[in-house]
Amino acid sequence: MLVADLVTAGLAAWSVPDSASHKATKLLFNVGNGLDVLTGSDAEKEAARRALRDESVAVLAAAGVRLTATGVLDFHDAQFSVEPVPGDTVGRFSSTWQSFVRGASSEIDYLNGEIVLLARRVGLQAQVNERLQHLLGAPHLSGDRTLGSLLSAVRDDVAV
Repeated sequence: MLVADLVTAGLAAWSVPDSASHKATKLLFNVGNGLDVLTGSDAEKEAARRALRDESVAVLAAAGVRLTATGVLDFHDAQFSVEPVPGDTVGRFSSTWQSFVRGASSEIDYLNGEIVLLARRVGLQAQVNERLQHLLGAPHLSGDRTLGSLLSAVRDDVAV
């Protein structure tokens, strides 16, 4: 009934049989949001994104958290777009970046921190997620906010 009401109101809405797997898949999609805040090359960004995703997939699997069958979210042909905003930096549109631009708290602790917490619960480490959380999670911390700084914590495991 709720989905029908939302669709009637002109919103893209649908139900899914397993919301937990969809939430986990969305988490996996968003663990790289904080990379938009860091400076560095495209190659470093891709290496960091790959490292975050691979580490997160391993942690979710070890914790018994299922992803969607395809490992991606099904948007049921809904068309989403990111519209330009005056004064915005092209290519930087994640909610994490928006939070940092506004000087607000970000969701890093809820995204990457969730992976770190799950890893600890199953006796694993999530070095890349934890490093990103430390780099961006506490606004009072200063230091090197570069992709190189993130990758240096796990240089042996990540090929740039």
